[in-house]
Amino acid sequence: MPGASARLAEQYEKILDLPFEDGDLRVRLYHRDSDQRARIHCRLSRNGRSQKQTCLPLTSLHIQRNASTIRLCRVDSSGHKKELWACLRFPSYERLTLFYCAFLALRSQDSGNPIGYFDDHLIHGEKSIYAGKIIDDNFEHALRVFRDRDSGGIRLQASVRRGELENTPVWTAFVTTHIQSERWMRKASSKIIHIADLQRFVFTTEYNPQLGPQGQHELRFLSARGAFAR
Repeated sequence: MPGASARLAEQYEKILDLPFEDGDLRVRLYHRDSDQRARIHCRLSRNGRSQKQTCLPLTSLHIQRNASTIRLCRVDSSGHKKELWACLRFPSYERLTLFYCAFLALRSQDSGNPIGYFDDHLIHGEKSIYAGKIIDDNFEHALRVFRDRDSGGIRLQASVRRGELENTPVWTAFVTTHIQSERWMRKASSKIIHIADLQRFVFTTEYNPQLGPQGQHELRFLSARGAFAR
């Protein structure tokens, strides 16, 4: 698709630009704010020369993790038959997860009609070790804690809980190095937990992080029974 990247640059904002295969493969995610359309563009080159490039709407792709790789598959009009379109290998659990969540968020918000129903909102290889409900930026979100089987990494994820965007990631935070610290999290009330350090990776421009009165990172649970704390 000659000139695809130039045409995308004119109409879309580039969200991600990632090299794979020692730089021979470059993958970019694009987003258009006017109608929330999202595209993925792949360019394969050898010896500095572009050999092949292709571009697809995210709504035509199913995403799946397999160990350290992400498989992107085209689906037919029924949403059942899947054909491998790209296989991307990531150097770490964190980078793989961020790409996966960004892909889901962009695809979910796309105003185009998806092909079939996608059952790929959970990342293979992760185990949910907590699930609750929080009020987050005045919205009700589902909060989950995941542990990765291969790397042992632990992360929080807030997702849309209801409606057309249900299960869409809003933000995630990797907390593996903090989870054992007694000072990392403090119960401020029966429903509120303050967290000393929380680097949220946010997947929508419309989200403002929930903060306490003194700027602390805050998790505000719907019920005292659902709150977790040490």
